[in-house]
Amino acid sequence: MMKRGIKVGLTFIGIFGFAIISIILLIQIFQFIIVKKVYTYVVQNIINLTGMSPWLVKGVVILLLIPFVWALLEATKVLPRIKRSLLLRKKARTFRKTGFIIIIFYIISFFFLMFFLSRGTYFGYNEGEVMKYYAVTPEGIRFFDSPGFDPKYGTELEPVTPKLIEQYERTKRGLKPMKINTSGEIEFFNSITGEPKVWYFLDSDNNFEFFDRQGFHPVYWEKLRPVTPDVVSKYKRRLKDIEEEEVKKKLRAAEENRLRQEEFEREEKKRRGQEILDEKKAYIENYINPIISNDPSRIEIAVLIAEKETMSLSRSSMLLGNTMRDRVTDENTRIVSDLFKDRFIEDGNFEDLYRGDPQDLIELNLNDHVDYIVLGIKKSEFFQEERLGELISCNLYLNLKIIFSKTGETISNSYNERGVGIDIDKAEQQAVDRIIKKIESFILNKI
Repeated sequence: MMKRGIKVGLTFIGIFGFAIISIILLIQIFQFIIVKKVYTYVVQNIINLTGMSPWLVKGVVILLLIPFVWALLEATKVLPRIKRSLLLRKKARTFRKTGFIIIIFYIISFFFLMFFLSRGTYFGYNEGEVMKYYAVTPEGIRFFDSPGFDPKYGTELEPVTPKLIEQYERTKRGLKPMKINTSGEIEFFNSITGEPKVWYFLDSDNNFEFFDRQGFHPVYWEKLRPVTPDVVSKYKRRLKDIEEEEVKKKLRAAEENRLRQEEFEREEKKRRGQEILDEKKAYIENYINPIISNDPSRIEIAVLIAEKETMSLSRSSMLLGNTMRDRVTDENTRIVSDLFKDRFIEDGNFEDLYRGDPQDLIELNLNDHVDYIVLGIKKSEFFQEERLGELISCNLYLNLKIIFSKTGETISNSYNERGVGIDIDKAEQQAVDRIIKKIESFILNKI
């Protein structure tokens, strides 16, 4: 029985010892696995965020993990239960607390480190995975670490792209998209790779704006798009349409200018014509009475007699003209003696027309006023004969021309009559009466 009890006791002690050893080994293995996992996780994340040399990162992490390993060992150490080692137990508790504090510090430091390392990182180093999301806002591009919505503007976040980040960095460094001058030839694609070299913006009027790099429009803040062969074809068709429209606009402008010029010339011609008419009217009114017009129902004759010596109107010459007007006029013929004004004689027009110059017929439109013009140059000579006592004699000489106002055709005749009277007026009146009878016959027969 004793042996059997010893055997059972030894077995129990062996099992208990094995269990203790196994627990210690498991703790050691657990500690090793934790250290390895932490080491691997930290190394991979730092390399993925920074792209630094794996050797450098591993060396630095191992160096920095030494306090962490000590803290882990202390935190997972089983405290001794031996009463005599009370001092050791207090010291172990202190180390254990310190280990926990160090572990917590390392965890907090790790998250802060990841935050600062990821601020300028948009893609993973190992696989190129997206690590940032963005939204285009009035403030510019806002970046976030996870998908969702912009908390200020409510815009849904999109994953960043390499081209977006490239343009963002160019913009930060002042390398903004520059507008391309379209007046010359544009090279839209790389001649070797075929990649687009130009980015475009299309406004609401289908007008293209081209830029030398990707990015956002400086005014509308819309994303610029790379050109494609289809876009280039549309642009060239648009250019052709614009050129055709420009040609049409120029033709329309030229036509409008021509019409305006023609209208101006018509108005100018009309104005000038009116000026000429006004000048002519004023010229005519200087020499003739415009209210006298040609009555087509009868023959209209204007008479004007001038003194030979003075080539001017005198009382006696006016008397002769008025007498002709009163004696010769009948129901078919009318003679007017007031068509011509004094200036017609004073300015020499009378002499010119009498000599046969037809210019005044045309310039004064005499055909619109009369059918014939009778011009005469008279001379009166007075003397007293003894045989007649105190009576006065008058020899009246008259050279007469009848001018057809329409053609300028002229008929001439001369007259000489003698009158006697108690004074000059009576003598001349008698001579006029005698000569009028001849003139009446001459005029009525020649007209």
